[in-house]
Amino acid sequence: MNNSSFRFSSTFLTCLLAVSWAQLWAADKTLNLPQTPAVCSIPIGPTITASQASNAIHAALNTDPDPNTYYVLHVVTYNNDLSVSEQHWYVYYSGWYSGNQSLKWLADTRLHSHFDETRVYGSKDVAIIYFHRVPGVTASVALTRAQGAAHAQPAASAPNATVVEHLVNQKVIGGDFNAGGDIAAAGFDLVNAATQKPLFGYLGVAIDSTFKPLTTTLSYRIDITKKLPAPIQNAQGILKAISGQGALTRLAIQMDTVTLCGGQSFDASPLPSDMTITANMDMGNATSPKPTAIGNNTFDNEGKYRYDFSFALPLKSYSDLTVNSTDFTLSAKTVSKQNLFAVANLSPIAAYDTKKANFEILPVILYGMPISGQPLHHQLVAGAIGLNKVQFFVGTMFSLNNVLPNTPAAPAGTASSTVGGTGPVKQHWGTKLTYGINFPVSTITNLLKKN
Repeated sequence: MNNSSFRFSSTFLTCLLAVSWAQLWAADKTLNLPQTPAVCSIPIGPTITASQASNAIHAALNTDPDPNTYYVLHVVTYNNDLSVSEQHWYVYYSGWYSGNQSLKWLADTRLHSHFDETRVYGSKDVAIIYFHRVPGVTASVALTRAQGAAHAQPAASAPNATVVEHLVNQKVIGGDFNAGGDIAAAGFDLVNAATQKPLFGYLGVAIDSTFKPLTTTLSYRIDITKKLPAPIQNAQGILKAISGQGALTRLAIQMDTVTLCGGQSFDASPLPSDMTITANMDMGNATSPKPTAIGNNTFDNEGKYRYDFSFALPLKSYSDLTVNSTDFTLSAKTVSKQNLFAVANLSPIAAYDTKKANFEILPVILYGMPISGQPLHHQLVAGAIGLNKVQFFVGTMFSLNNVLPNTPAAPAGTASSTVGGTGPVKQHWGTKLTYGINFPVSTITNLLKKN
């Protein structure tokens, strides 16, 4: 590495350390959020659309979504044995769906895809909202089906509506005597027809007792791991490139689906970070706990930026003029299109996503220097548009050329040698139009690893 390249790298590294110093002081953290779910007031399907999210959040929290909060939605559907049939994660932010959608789309053409992605755009205000869909029935449905089941058994007396509702609301279905009431006096017990498991009364509904752990031990764990901002990671990539109840009558009834829901907000600092959210419940008991993970997902909590770093690859070659100090002959050194420029990307109009492939309609300004040769002798200023992962740029190349006395400056790109007079060599800045491709750092560093 020559002296100018070394100075360029040293200055670049100093700037990186200054920008990222605050991140070195940030600490990882883990949050544990125990939950007592409610019975959802509206039906929730196995999947949720963006248009349904606001009503679903209101049903879980009994309040409208906060406009400054990102909501991570977790929807879980269970089989009868408590195994997970399917689960889905979503991210909802009301700002995506308010205001002038056309103008917002110009700045973010992936605006309507965010709901199904695992991305929070650099916010400390985050909430987890959950919907656990379990086998169960309401008290009124339980009564109707219990009476039908009783009529099919000649020896069984028909359940009384007051008794059924009391059993459901007082949590004594299935013999839970600790909750109060006298199930023996009722003379019957309700079970899930599919599993023959007793039902468990919870907040006015009856659910399969297999799912009781959800009502008592459900929790959400959030592991927040700090990381450097994406542009700083890209800049570092450039540097690397440079360098049983027996006696009761059992009435088996068919189950519907009951949704247990709730949620809680939390402080998602530090930023930026990777945020892993894990749903847990305890399948053991007080003397022998058995923590069980229901599901987890990792969310990238990093905002958009008005700046980034990348590699620019000119597609039109240029000439680097040199002077032979022995015979004072001007020579043109041809540089192939494979030579890369380390460039800073500046977005003056709007911040943009530096990660997801996204068509950038608004132009980005590029400024940079080559990573090899004499970087300070060549400056690139250009404008880029296209996918933020691969952009086309057009701009001007400024090159510092050595000129002998009494010799006109050779135009950039010539390959001829010219003999001039004697005397000190002068320098002259020349310009020329250039164009090429702007690549993300990861694309180039991966290619360099293979070579």
